[in-house]
Parts: sequence; structure tokens; C-alpha cells
Amino acid sequence: MSVSREQFDHIARLARLSFSDAEAEALGAQLNRIIEFVDALARVDTTDVEPFDIPTVDSASLRPDEAHAPLPADAALRNAPASAEGYFTVPKALGTQGGGE
Repeated sequence: MSVSREQFDHIARLARLSFSDAEAEALGAQLNRIIEFVDALARVDTTDVEPFDIPTVDSASLRPDEAHAPLPADAALRNAPASAEGYFTVPKALGTQGGGE
């Protein structure tokens, strides 16, 4: 399997990426090499290969989950870049387009 230039351009459009012709050619070739590698891996016979056991979080040593008093507001705000009236202040994230305000 390989990806044609048209398919590559379609994928780039879906991802909202733009490339020069030279970049698209180079990246398309790299993508096709990756696909060839995955195809080669898919052809490997793993019939007699035992599954690999990966340890889970249960075997990790974690500290106990214990409730503690909350951090005082002045301590939480001490290193904040900006605060007002006991709260963090951040730049406005919502625009005014589409009936925002």
C-alpha cells in the first residue's frame, strides 16, 4: 500500500496543514516508507511468539491516597503571574464573534 500525492494532499487539508511542493514530495516519500515498514511488520509470523507481559500500575509503588487540607489561597497565588481579589487572572479566551458578548 502507498499514499498517492492526491491522498497526501487530502490528508494535509483535513489536518489543516500546508506544504510546498518540495515538502509534500519529501513527506509523502517518508510516509510511504513508514507504510512499507508497517506492511513488512504485518507479514512477520508471530504464531509461536509468547505475548509480552507489561507490568501494570498495580505493581508500582505509589503513595497512599490521603485527604489533606487545601492549599491556602495566598500560598496558591504566591507565584501566579497575575491575580485579583484572591483569584488567578488570565487573558480572556472567548472572542466576541458569534454572539459572544
